Amino acid sequence: MPEGFYSRFLVQRFAMIDVIMSLLRRRKPLAPEYFILYQQHEEADVCGPSFRELTGCPQPVLSFLARISTLATDVELENDVRLAEAYQLETTMRDWGSRKYPMPLNIAARSNSPLFGHGTASQDDHLSTLNACFYWMAHLLLARRVFLDPTASSRVQLYRKHLFALIDRLPPGCGPDSSLPIPFYMAAREAIVPLDREWVRHKHAEMIAIYPDRSRELMMSLTEDIWSMSDREYHDLVLKGPWDLPWIDDDMNVQMKDSQAMHFII
Repeated sequence: MPEGFYSRFLVQRFAMIDVIMSLLRRRKPLAPEYFILYQQHEEADVCGPSFRELTGCPQPVLSFLARISTLATDVELENDVRLAEAYQLETTMRDWGSRKYPMPLNIAARSNSPLFGHGTASQDDHLSTLNACFYWMAHLLLARRVFLDPTASSRVQLYRKHLFALIDRLPPGCGPDSSLPIPFYMAAREAIVPLDREWVRHKHAEMIAIYPDRSRELMMSLTEDIWSMSDREYHDLVLKGPWDLPWIDDDMNVQMKDSQAMHFII
């Protein structure tokens, strides 16, 4: 890593944008896999400017996301190899996260965690909650894009529900929530029932009121399109029966929507 403050800032900013755009556009990151920030390099969260504070995403989680993006889009990987590497990555992620974040919706762990405290949350508490959002988003994306779990799977819905609970703890305008869009919209597209979708719309409206941003509006529009597509597929499944329809992984249809979308980050 560069030693100068501004040089480090620019490198960290590039890495974050590169990985996020790779996830949005369904491609590998532009930087090579051996790029230092795509390896676990926790010193980046300590030395100023802190990567975790700058982006809201702990540096090791960025390395997980870069790997997920590569595994999901590398057409040269045989499927057995892809799954084996995904299982190893999941183990690494859980080992790292077990020291920092409670298990999803673990009531016992909540009472001892600042992420679910009942007092007034500090700025550091909000940042820690945002960090947890990026971590659990990585698990969600690994399940959806590499293991190809459908939206309705119990694992995907567990991660989605936990992410909603974390996001709900970030009051609009608290500061760290300005970096919330990617975890929020990635989780939002997995909402199935009307109550959850209404919560997403309400949260989106709250954030837009404070952080007006065309990219947020585009991602919410894409989310609505994905919901409509999922509803049509479910209607056809009920109407015709699963035996009359070719099996299509639902993430492939979402991928088609992503490829047609105009994503950008300012």
